[in-house]
Amino acid sequence: MINNNKEMSRSIIVLSVIALISGLLLSMVFQLTKITEDEEMARITKNLNIIHFAENGYEKIETNDNNNENNFFKAVGEDYFIVIGTGQGYGGTLEMYVSFCGNEIINLKAGTNSDTPGMRENALNNEYYSTFYVDIYNAVFEFSDEGFDSAVGATFTSNGVLAAVKDAVTLYKSYIESNNLAMILNADSVTGDR
Repeated sequence: MINNNKEMSRSIIVLSVIALISGLLLSMVFQLTKITEDEEMARITKNLNIIHFAENGYEKIETNDNNNENNFFKAVGEDYFIVIGTGQGYGGTLEMYVSFCGNEIINLKAGTNSDTPGMRENALNNEYYSTFYVDIYNAVFEFSDEGFDSAVGATFTSNGVLAAVKDAVTLYKSYIESNNLAMILNADSVTGDR
């Protein structure tokens, strides 16, 4: 019995040491592979410039939407905006770079996603994206599932693209509407109208 207790104590100590070493190794791997904020911004900036080269760079637009921090950019000196929307695809979160000029969506580009290669190409292509290139205030147009056909063989990815575009449009519309209201209020205060 004493031998059993010694062996059990020894086993517990050995297993504890193995767990401690495993935890330390996992912590080191996490630290080595962790993406810093600067690295993430460098990745985003690279993608922004692939979509539309802004000679004077991009500025980050601050919004009141806490769900979309770091996801709204304006080309400096241009009426060109890119909003990074997210939606749930087949393999997890799908990121879409949605470009706006005035009231129109003029470009889409897939960002990070983990959807199935081969299938995702059915939904992540220019032919499918072209269905989204519209005036966002068009009365006939609504971002509803009924308004868009899913890409063949990629229903979940298509739904993720739609959700990401909706996310971006919602944020962009909110920005436009709040800025237009601010401009109207500023113009009224300058002219004395109320």
